[in-house]
Amino acid sequence: MSHIPSQERVIDPFASYNSNVVNKITEVVTQGADGILTADSLQGTIDSTATSAVTISTGYVVKDDVLIHITTNHQVDFTDVNHFASGQLPTVGGYYYIVLDYQYAKSRPAPVASIQILTPSERSLLTVGSSYFLLKVVELSNSGPHPILNLYDYDPDTPANERKYIKFYAGTERTIPTFAKHTDQSRIAYETNRDKFFFGFKDGWRELSAGGVSVDVNTDSTAVTAVGQLCYVDSNRTAIPAIATSRHTGADIVVLSRGTVSAGTGRGSVAGYVSDVPVETANLIDIGDLLYLSAVDAGTVTNVRPSPFYQVVGRALSQGSSTTPIQMIFSPKVLLAISLEGQISSWLGPDGDGLYYNTIDVSTLDGTNAYACHWFDNETHEELQPEKVKIYAAGDYIRVYFLDSTTIVDYIIMSGATIGSHSEGGGGGSGVTDHALLTDLDYAHAGHTGFAPSPHGNADHTSTFITASSVNFTTLNNNGSVGTGAAQVAIGNHTHANLVDVPSGAIILFESNVAVSGYTLLTTINDAIVYITKGSASGGETGGNIKSGSTWTQPTHAHSINYQSDHYHTGGSHYHNVTLPEGGWPTASGQGAYRCTASVPDYYSHIAARTISTTSAVGNTGYAGGHDHGGSTVAGGTPNTWRPRGYNYTRQQRI
Repeated sequence: MSHIPSQERVIDPFASYNSNVVNKITEVVTQGADGILTADSLQGTIDSTATSAVTISTGYVVKDDVLIHITTNHQVDFTDVNHFASGQLPTVGGYYYIVLDYQYAKSRPAPVASIQILTPSERSLLTVGSSYFLLKVVELSNSGPHPILNLYDYDPDTPANERKYIKFYAGTERTIPTFAKHTDQSRIAYETNRDKFFFGFKDGWRELSAGGVSVDVNTDSTAVTAVGQLCYVDSNRTAIPAIATSRHTGADIVVLSRGTVSAGTGRGSVAGYVSDVPVETANLIDIGDLLYLSAVDAGTVTNVRPSPFYQVVGRALSQGSSTTPIQMIFSPKVLLAISLEGQISSWLGPDGDGLYYNTIDVSTLDGTNAYACHWFDNETHEELQPEKVKIYAAGDYIRVYFLDSTTIVDYIIMSGATIGSHSEGGGGGSGVTDHALLTDLDYAHAGHTGFAPSPHGNADHTSTFITASSVNFTTLNNNGSVGTGAAQVAIGNHTHANLVDVPSGAIILFESNVAVSGYTLLTTINDAIVYITKGSASGGETGGNIKSGSTWTQPTHAHSINYQSDHYHTGGSHYHNVTLPEGGWPTASGQGAYRCTASVPDYYSHIAARTISTTSAVGNTGYAGGHDHGGSTVAGGTPNTWRPRGYNYTRQQRI
């Protein structure tokens, strides 16, 4: 198979005319460089009928000031020794070059172009001024018979060795080169890697696409501080950094270049791919996050939906933070107000018409004369039709009327600038708090000292959090923690949206010997007992007052004494009625023996004076009426000093 393709050469270098003038195509058209005319000219593909061959398509190339036209597809066979410049078949794998071999010469017959293969050891022959021009890089397997693995437009080992395209009209580039104003300004270039067109402006390349439309605005430096900021255009056509605090300050453009009012040279993109977009303070952006206009830092984006106004401005194409701007698809929507959702469980009335009513504050919806309202029965979830709905105070309040006061009503109210329902976060983003870069941080997780005052600062934190300047994605561990090197957040006084705080002046018992943060230790009461009351409104004693009186009732109880032990009674003379068994008195040492002074025969009832020893007296039975028991109980307690075991708490008042 021949290595000479079918071809035409537009101007052959005959010696009969001044070819130095006629043949200088590179001087006239290509800025002094050889190159392929179009992206598809002389392109290589693996042959479908012979997997060891590459087909080079038709097309044009300028080489040595000669325009060479390959008129038919040409097959390069890696099993045909005639196609190799060295005359040897492959013995190793690696990167092989398919090259056009042509060099200008004033001769007859005129030189013809051939297509050959350079082996990996011959790649150094591809130099400026040589006869070889690179058409395609072919990767062969290291295993024999070395089949073709891949095709490239450049050498992966030496990327500078690549297909060269002519800088002619919309020139072609594998990757868009670094912008050089003297050669690239006003040039259109097609990038084959990303299949995109770029235009060389005075300050750099910008993509030409339907999603990259830009407009001229008077972006003076007093308002716009940096390229990439989101701005709205005011009545003077001036770009002002946008912020989600009003329906009239939503983002219209992303600033591409700053200018002056007089020159009007500033530019902004109204849609499409943009870069260098700043991120809201203490916010982390990940690829794919749905982005909102910030309500905190003008001109920035966030992945946490603000309230009560929000604007979807696009989606993130890169990771970023307050110190790392992002790339994004800028697709701004209308700035909207969040709808109000709630529940009515108590009613006022009835009014003069016999209707019960409830008033709802809708001032955050920024409406005036009309709202969209929906009312649902909390139990049946059926939509309800109220008797009437009335707007008050120029749209700040809505009053709804029903016939009964027992129905619990769920509602959603929207203004003309409201779409959808209330939700959190962005598309791919989880939302990052000011404290620890965790999405589930609430008051309980935030490491506070006791009941911190609100607003409060860093002194009310016990845990360590991280500063925004030290946050980046590489420092985050797989479990979401920040690892070592974290520092406490320096964000000053702030509040927690989900914090239900203790009101000022409230008095609470604390298991603490000293005042906790935000409280004052009260010392007017000491060693007192706390009583629980159900409150005077429920028939109990008044809460917060000293107990008015009443006593505890001592329950009925008994003391037991071991009957087997001797015991004695002291006091005045008294008598025992004793019935004795037949046979006489029991012995003095026997069980249950009675110590009496007379002997009694047989069965009879006997009344006798009893004499007992006074040395064993420990108490006094006394007579009828009140008395006490001396001595100690079995457990050893002393009745007149006993008290229940407790734990010391201090009374502290909220500052």
